[in-house]
Amino acid sequence: MPFRWYANKYMCFFCCCPFIDSSKLKKHTKEEHHGAKLRNLLRSIVGQSRIKLDLSEISCRKCPKPIRTLEEFLKHASEVHAVRVDEEVSRHLFAFKLSDDRMCCIECGLQFRFFGPLLAHVHKYHNKTSTFLCEICGQGFVAKANIDSHVKNVHSTISCHCEKCDKTFPSNYALNNHLMKVHKSDKLKCPKCPEILGSRYLKKRHLALVHDVKSSQFACEQCSKVFTTKSTLVQHNLRVHLKEKSFACEICGFKVFSKDLLRRHMVKHDDARPFQCEYCKKSFQRKKTLDFHRRIHTNDRRYACTQCDKAFVQVTSLKLHCRVHHSLVNESIH
Repeated sequence: MPFRWYANKYMCFFCCCPFIDSSKLKKHTKEEHHGAKLRNLLRSIVGQSRIKLDLSEISCRKCPKPIRTLEEFLKHASEVHAVRVDEEVSRHLFAFKLSDDRMCCIECGLQFRFFGPLLAHVHKYHNKTSTFLCEICGQGFVAKANIDSHVKNVHSTISCHCEKCDKTFPSNYALNNHLMKVHKSDKLKCPKCPEILGSRYLKKRHLALVHDVKSSQFACEQCSKVFTTKSTLVQHNLRVHLKEKSFACEICGFKVFSKDLLRRHMVKHDDARPFQCEYCKKSFQRKKTLDFHRRIHTNDRRYACTQCDKAFVQVTSLKLHCRVHHSLVNESIH
């Protein structure tokens, strides 16, 4: 019986219904999902994930031979009944014998009263991969920060409420998308004039430069530079005055100046591409990259050459144009 585990509860593999007792989960699975096409589900998940299986009741349907372990079952099915079995399949399965009283680790025999400590033990001592695994869907990630983000954005069971229009969304990611698409202009309107800015940063920059709002200005104590966000000032101090890279990647050792830069760097080690282009369905790891890519479809030529009437989608194309046709790099490009 395949199953899931989330927030210290067993979950039905097929409908994600939660259970405190494994016996109730087993009864539910037998009664509600008898005859479910497990093979198709496993085929769609195995390869990138790990599946948890309960082997409390394991037997061969074709003959009365008693079976004790998953490996023994796979070998028996292959040798005796000529069932084609992928040799790598066992690497994608976590086998348990669930019980509401006491259960043992199948690998080493160590006993546990609750499933949570048993699962932690299996991950620590018997995990055949070095990845961090999502306990709900089994998908693997190279860093804990990536799996935390995955659970929050994909599996969150808390409904997120929009305070502006009373709509509810299944995750923070969906709510933020709604806010950006539907209510973006409300937050980005300048309180001093009718102008609507393109981002929060541009709004603060507009207030600081156009209206001289001091609360939107952050001055460096070491030099004469002024910034529109405190985080930019902090990064400036770390880069220019302290030259300190105190945040290191736990995977490759790459060092950066701040937690935010480290978070951006960690995306490089994650295979997930949650941001999809609505025009061509191409997926990206970062939303910023998707925004740049989308300009190709909308023909957004915002980078204009000051020497001629040419305009470009990307700033790199403009710089190349200036070097080739005007023998210079446009210094005003930011």
